[in-house]
Amino acid sequence: MQGTPSIAASQVATSTSAGLLLAARANRRAVWLANLDATNHVFVGADSGASTANGFRLKAGDQPIRVVTRDELRAIASAGTPTVALLEEFD
Repeated sequence: MQGTPSIAASQVATSTSAGLLLAARANRRAVWLANLDATNHVFVGADSGASTANGFRLKAGDQPIRVVTRDELRAIASAGTPTVALLEEFD
């Protein structure tokens, strides 16, 4: 990991069923996540078992967070279909 990373931006609509938020990327440095919904929370986990009981909560409308991982991320919404904005940093 040297120099300035490349970036890729995307948005993913989540639902009340756990689903893929972001595929694994071997050369990813980190990813920024932001829940764009004004009301509904999103919960993020590292496997298909992600749930509202064990996932990391992205509060509705809260500040973006940075996650350092190369693994895939999964997400589930507390209600509705909130959209999560993603900004990947990669080599």
